[in-house]
Amino acid sequence: MTSRIRGAGCRGSPRLSCLWVVALVGVLGCPADTEEVLAECVPLDVEDGSALEGPRDPVEAATAFVRDPLVRRAALEASVRVADTEYGRLRLHHYSLRGACLDAPARDWDSRPVYLPNAVRPLRVGEEATDRPSPAPSGPVGELDGLETLSDWIELGRQAFHRYPISVDASFRVLRARERAEAFGVRVDLDGMAETLVESQVADGSWAVGITCATCHARPMNDGSLLNGPANPGLHYGVITGDAWPLGTVDVTPDEVDNPVRPSDLRAYALQERIHHAGNLANGRIARMVRIETLIASQLSYAARPDRRIVAALTLYLESLASELPEPDSSSAGAAFFAAECGSCHQGVGMAGPPVAAEQVGTNPDATVGSTRATGGYRSPSLRGVAQRALVMHDASANGLLGVLQLQESPHTGHRYGLDLTIDERWDLAVYLGVERERSD
Repeated sequence: MTSRIRGAGCRGSPRLSCLWVVALVGVLGCPADTEEVLAECVPLDVEDGSALEGPRDPVEAATAFVRDPLVRRAALEASVRVADTEYGRLRLHHYSLRGACLDAPARDWDSRPVYLPNAVRPLRVGEEATDRPSPAPSGPVGELDGLETLSDWIELGRQAFHRYPISVDASFRVLRARERAEAFGVRVDLDGMAETLVESQVADGSWAVGITCATCHARPMNDGSLLNGPANPGLHYGVITGDAWPLGTVDVTPDEVDNPVRPSDLRAYALQERIHHAGNLANGRIARMVRIETLIASQLSYAARPDRRIVAALTLYLESLASELPEPDSSSAGAAFFAAECGSCHQGVGMAGPPVAAEQVGTNPDATVGSTRATGGYRSPSLRGVAQRALVMHDASANGLLGVLQLQESPHTGHRYGLDLTIDERWDLAVYLGVERERSD
């Protein structure tokens, strides 16, 4: 859901200038450099899984995340403790420090102003943008107050997935040209409306192009629909950055090393055992909220942060997508092949697991060793919904599940699992995982 944005900013904000954030959120002051330990403050225990998940009821969990720094901090600490990475250390130093009983506004991202554009509208590009009136603006999401039911939160998250600009940058202005928007991987209709792109009004009254979650995490289908969750296989960030990243990938790490990865299928977000391809974060409902919040904050160079109600709503919306993924038919012919060939790594209801050493997987190891998230291995991703992913593997190098099983051409290397099966057995495995096979008699 991200692009790399460079610049220099306030303390703890190395990638985006404060001036640009001022244009987004208005007057911004960097907090005073003072720290003190909060008396009578007791951090929450992070030794068990409850810190990752929070309250069992999703509405209670959302409310706790929004209101309680102790809950947020405990989830962060429980999530990052599975791997010692630069990614985790940065967040431990800056995130919800009052939850660690420390009042340190100069480095606490909680003290940053909330980023919530006043007006957002769909982006019209090309000549149509000058020949036709601009779409009517609205807020980036619906009603933020009065969130009472799970349905309220999910609907807010659905709107935010398509309308909330998670990243607004001057470099995105090139997408106002139809040919650039289409080359970027966004469909443009006859009226010039660019699907999944928006523009938001900044403080000086001008409009800036922004990307949404759907820009990277929604797959355009051949029937004209948009499948929310799977990665956009046509995503081409080189249109903006000039980087020669493979189609369908983006480098999301600020480590100055080219290690682009495929955006994850967010339908399976709640089913993963670990977060990120390298598996450097333990998963859980509150942990996912923390991850989404800090992801968006990173796009603001940590000089502002998103409204936590939007973050919690996005998380619960993505959970609703997971609930729609069908479970494989355990009585099908492919079930036994899956258990024998795949089940040791892709385990349980989520069909997911912890990192496996990169040399064992046999794919390109760059994202496991040269990244701020490096663990030396790749997580075993959830295979629920894998049949609807156009590109798979961490680097988008395989042409879908059929490519991995060598049932169609695919340029990827490594991941030889299941290839000792006969072609018919591999087809049974693919059907078990959701592929529809047309058989001829």
